[in-house]
Amino acid sequence: MSLNRNGREITRVEVLEAAHPAFADPTLGVVRGDTLFFVANSQWSLFADGADGSDAEPPVVLELGLVP
Repeated sequence: MSLNRNGREITRVEVLEAAHPAFADPTLGVVRGDTLFFVANSQWSLFADGADGSDAEPPVVLELGLVP
């Protein structure tokens, strides 16, 4: 999101990643330097209603550069 000069209004929104093949409930991220690291496959649904998550796949962490 881009903000106006006073930082109080969003002037532009840009999607940085969409429809990645590893996506399964993407969530949780952290910015380090100019890179966003985020979990692509949280698989929250595998833990719903008391399920133990035994069918979960290994986590996939993706990197996304934030500077063009």
